[in-house]
Amino acid sequence: MPRFLSGHCPACNGASRSSLGRPDLRANPVGAPSGSLVIQCSDCGHLRIDPMPFWTESDFRVLYGEGYFIPDSPRWGTIRAKTNPNSRFGRIQGILRADARTMLEVGAGIYAHFCENLAQRGWSVLAQEPSEEFRKALERKGLAVVGEGFLDLPEDRRFALIYADSVFEHVGDPLAFFQKASRLLAPGGVLYLVVPRERSLLGNLKQILAVLRGAPCPFLSAYKPPYHLHGFSKRSLRKFAEASCLDLLLVFVREDWFWLQALERLPPVIGHLAAAGLWLADRCGFGGNLEVGLRKAD
Repeated sequence: MPRFLSGHCPACNGASRSSLGRPDLRANPVGAPSGSLVIQCSDCGHLRIDPMPFWTESDFRVLYGEGYFIPDSPRWGTIRAKTNPNSRFGRIQGILRADARTMLEVGAGIYAHFCENLAQRGWSVLAQEPSEEFRKALERKGLAVVGEGFLDLPEDRRFALIYADSVFEHVGDPLAFFQKASRLLAPGGVLYLVVPRERSLLGNLKQILAVLRGAPCPFLSAYKPPYHLHGFSKRSLRKFAEASCLDLLLVFVREDWFWLQALERLPPVIGHLAAAGLWLADRCGFGGNLEVGLRKAD
């Protein structure tokens, strides 16, 4: 069972907060307290579950075991394997100042598409993945994999790039992850994150409907897949950067691809209408992802 702790905002240390509602505890695989809340920091806008669970290894096995990763459709698989890595690397090149070509992917899961992409470009890549089952999948791809937890990695090696796609929102203490990344980066190196944007247009609409229906708060999904514990805002990301001696240089909001998922998963007419709305929201800067580039001083 996890430890459950309450405290100040992990981004700005603010104590003022507002409740957005109760999380969905109908499944509750880890025994979360019945009084749990989804809260938002009044100072920096950071969302979090309260009290915050700190997972044990057995909790991780329950939550992220077999079946967590859903097979990609051919089109979505191509986007994840080629389109996203290529466009993200282009943005990284615009802010990267370190000369070395060394990269660490944090919480690589079973895909590690970015590792594969940069390895093809001649980079020295390392995938970090604590799950033994997931590590085996990465090793079958021929990737170098380390099994320690990210916070336990030795700090005698520096990386020009640390990449984490859909990772920092899953951990109890994201500030510790930002600060660890800062210590592992070479001068001029980049930490590049992809995190969900809970306060997207779709997220806010879902919240309005939940309030009207008296339903659980849709933000975060802390106790059902995908088990998000934190929701980042531009203001909270800046606070995390400041506390980690990193410069926040890039927040990119226009490439989330949720419109494609609507097109593939919903009935034809509804799917096309939903996809059009999600595509427009994404193009206008109200999509469901944040891509974040932070750099360590030279």
